[in-house]
Order: sequence, then C-alpha cells, then structure tokens
Amino acid sequence: MKKCYLEHFVNFKGEIVQVCLDKVSSTSVNKYNILISSYGEDKKWKMQNKVLSSYTIKILRYFYSFTNGEELVVVFCFNKNLSIQPYECFRSVSDDLKTLKTEKDHDFECHDVNLVREQSYIWDIAKLRGYYIAPLSDGKAPPCTLYYMYNNTYLMPIEVPKSIGKEYHRGKLFQLDSKRLIYNYTNEKETYTYVLSHKGTVKNCTLMYIKRDDMNAGFVKRGNKYYCDVNYDDLTVEGQDRFFTVSIYNGVRQDIRKCFYLRYDKVLESVNIVHKIESVYEYSNFSLYTLYIKKDIEKYFLKDMKLECYLGEDFYLTLHINYKPNFILDNTDVNQSVVNLYPNNIIYFKLPDARSQNLLTKVSFPPNTRYIKVDDYYYIFKLPSFISSQSTTQMVFLSNNGSHKTQNKNVTFHAGGVQEPILGVDFSRKNNICAYAGVEKNCDKVKVHGNKVSVTVNMGVENEPASQITLGIICPVNKKNKNTCFNEIYDNKKKIFIRDYLKDSKGFLTIYPKTYVHMSSPGGEVFEESILVLTPQFIDQYNANRAKYNSSFHCKCYANNRAYEVTFSFA
Repeated sequence: MKKCYLEHFVNFKGEIVQVCLDKVSSTSVNKYNILISSYGEDKKWKMQNKVLSSYTIKILRYFYSFTNGEELVVVFCFNKNLSIQPYECFRSVSDDLKTLKTEKDHDFECHDVNLVREQSYIWDIAKLRGYYIAPLSDGKAPPCTLYYMYNNTYLMPIEVPKSIGKEYHRGKLFQLDSKRLIYNYTNEKETYTYVLSHKGTVKNCTLMYIKRDDMNAGFVKRGNKYYCDVNYDDLTVEGQDRFFTVSIYNGVRQDIRKCFYLRYDKVLESVNIVHKIESVYEYSNFSLYTLYIKKDIEKYFLKDMKLECYLGEDFYLTLHINYKPNFILDNTDVNQSVVNLYPNNIIYFKLPDARSQNLLTKVSFPPNTRYIKVDDYYYIFKLPSFISSQSTTQMVFLSNNGSHKTQNKNVTFHAGGVQEPILGVDFSRKNNICAYAGVEKNCDKVKVHGNKVSVTVNMGVENEPASQITLGIICPVNKKNKNTCFNEIYDNKKKIFIRDYLKDSKGFLTIYPKTYVHMSSPGGEVFEESILVLTPQFIDQYNANRAKYNSSFHCKCYANNRAYEVTFSFA
C-alpha cells in the first residue's frame, strides 16, 4: 500500500479504495498529486489513476473524497499558503476508477465544525449516524482513544480500548456502510483492527416540557420560546433517506405529522417533506420520534430555508435547509469567463432593480425549465433533468461590489441528462393538455369531458416487477382559487392528506415541492407544477392487495375561467 502524506479510504462498489495525497519533497520545492488505488481480490493494492496528469508545485493540502451513488468524487483545493482559505477548487469524478472527469469553477460552501479539544491531536475523522468519530491523543504521543463527537459532546465507546504500545502509527477509519466502520492502527510490533457497528443515532434534542435552563437538552431559549435547531446537512444518511431523532417526555403534545411543510411563496401550495415518522418508547416515559426525508427531493432544495415545527407550550423544532446538491451559477459572480451549464444545474438570477424585468425575457432557457421567485429582484431557475440539444444564450451579470454596472456573457446549455416520462395534464398546452411538457405519448390515457379530466394510471399486475410512475399537473396560477394536488387531494369534496387517503404509512410516495414553469413567451399566464412519484415499492404494495386501497383520487385545477376536476385512476 502506498505510503501517503495524507489519505482517505472509501467503499466504492464493494472495493476498498485509497485516495492518497502524495507529496514528493526535494531541497528546492515540494510537488503534489492525488493517487487513487484499489484493493483487489488478489489482496494486492493496484494504482488505478492520478487526479492530476502531472505533479504540481501548487500547495495541495485540502481534499475530500466520498461516493455519490455510482461515482467516486474527489474535491481538492489549492492554497497560496495554509493560513488563508483556498483560492481554487476542483471536483474529479469517476464511475470506474480508470477514467476521471475534472471540473473547475464550482463554488463549495465550507463550514467550520468545532471539534477542537485543548492539546488534542486528531489522527483521522469519519461521520457515522450523525456523529463525528475520531482517534484522539494528547499531542502526538500515545495512548490514542476513539471518541464520538457531536455538538461539543464527547463520548467514548467502552468496547474500544486505548491504543496499546509505546508507538502509534497510521490510525485510520474506513467506513464500510451507514452503520459500520473499520478502525485500525499499528504500534511498534503489531497491527490492530476493529470493526465498529453503531445502530443508534444522534438524538438531536430531548424535550421535558420544563421551562428551565438545561432541562431540555438541545433546546436554546430565544425570547420567550425554546428552539432545537437541526441542520439538514448534518442528518444521518441511510440508503435513500436522511433522518433525525428527537426524544420527548410522555410524547409530543402536538400533531408531529404536521412537520415540516415547504413552500417557496404564499401562492404555491405547501408540501410536507417528511415522508415517514417512526415512534418507539425509550425508558418508561419517553418517546423517540424519527423523522425521515427522501434524498430524492434534495434536487428541489433551491435556496436556504428555515422550517419550523411546533411541539407545544412554546417549544419548536427548527430544520435548517442548508443543502444544495447541484451546481449553482450566480449572476453576481463576474469572474466566470466561460459559463457552461448542464441538466439540473441551478441559476441564481438577480436583477439590478425591479424595473429590469425585461432582462429575463432576453434569456432563452431550455424547455421545461422551472423557477421560483424570491422577490421582485431575484429569481432562481432550475434547469430540466433532460436537455435535448445544446444552445447558447446571453445572460446579464451584475457587479458584486454594489454598483448597478452590468455585462452580458454567453451561457451554454449542454445537451444530456435523463428524460423523465411524466403522466398527467398540462394546461399550458391550450389545445392539447395531454401533451405533458410537450410529450404526446401518454395522450391515450387522458380523456377530457367538459371540466372533467380523467387520467388512467397503469399499475401493472402482481408478481411482475414494478417501474416508477411519475404523475404531474401544470396549472395556471390562481391567487383567488388555489390549485390542489398532490400534497392534498379531494375526497367527497373535502381536502385530505394524500398519504392518509392512499394509506401510505411506510412513506413510499414522493411529493416534490411546487415550482413555477418558465414559459418561452413572456408576459402571458404564470403556471405552477405539482409532481407525485409512485415508487415501485408503493406499486407493489398496492398490487398485492388492491381491495384494501382507494383506486382513484381527485385534484382541482383552475384554468380557462373554470374549475377542472382531474381524476387519477389506478388500472
């Protein structure tokens, strides 16, 4: 195994991969590169690739590696000196270890994590089930002890003893999966290896409903109210979910299912982003609530937001949405010389003043671009998941020094991505509402009779593999009469939460936050989009016992000066 200046280990497609910062020293200069090696079935390490084509004399000290689905991602930055922040960062991505795609001009948000203990030395660090885990020692001298760290609280698992021996080398952590990691080190004689399994998770806060300082762990008093603050980016990841846990004495005194609703303005219908809540007893008087959020909806996190959940008696649970998984182009960044955008990228588009709305009409966005309006000066656009052909447009960029000076730059939208078939009705298509987002292949499943619209959803049959089905509805924005779908639907003219109506207690359905649809012709009607995903798990559950479930549901859409009733029927 390569001896590195610094190194990471990741689990990539079942292989142990070493991401190694190699430093070659000479009397005059140091040179750096990042090497990627894997541990094969022959029990030997094999060098697979180099992040840089040749060694560089730029100072390379900060790098981070992780897996993202089927890809290995290495983020690295260059410094002019180590006392100031990096001036240049890159992202290298590989899906097979043999080929690497490196991109520049990405902005990375960095946040300090306060893990400092006086006189302590951290040898390595990993994050597991919400905890930071690290081997620590006093200075660099052994013994070294493994600690769990969260919010300045340090826990020491009794199962892992202090390091043995007079020397301590290569103390490393390697995460196997969401619940297990390997900890190993060597002393002057032997190598020691532990497999650590952690089934629990961080309790973000404990609520006693006693209004005294330090009686409700994790809560902070602000004014006359008490808040437990949770950062979305800190949530534990397990499979396709993120989750967090709170402990409440004698159970919550409000309906916790009403946490957390997201909407981007007062016009759009709010959507509950928690798809499942589990509750178990802890000791005799406490209930543990675990709230799950699907990672899939992260692509609709377009800006930082704060969502609150009222727990009763002036106690609140606050979720800070501070995570954006896509590349963001900000038109106040005038330093970008070449602007290339791809499917799912996000554009922060700011106007010099409220009278400059015409600047938006000059940008030719790809079809099916979505957006939200923050205020009269500020729009956020989300490019579609599929762009059929490459195009170039001009976009205005503002000076970020507070002046009103602007300059136009060419922006290229590159073709690619995955086309997501959507079954539904699109009222922006005046003469053919079955052609959702311009695609007509589902028109045989949509029938219109006056103000009644029926959509047939083919759920397949039991014992056949189910495929995901995405339902959608695009309606004109009506401030007086709210369009209703899919967070709530209608049952006998009464609104009802769709998870209750379709008995989705396991949280298989995915409901995306509502956004606006960008129209190519300026000055016309404004349209909003609602999306519901029937996952294969939901379809399998439905097909296994159809008699148990409702076979249709109703939505309302106000278009052409009338109220349309849209019925989705499972067949």
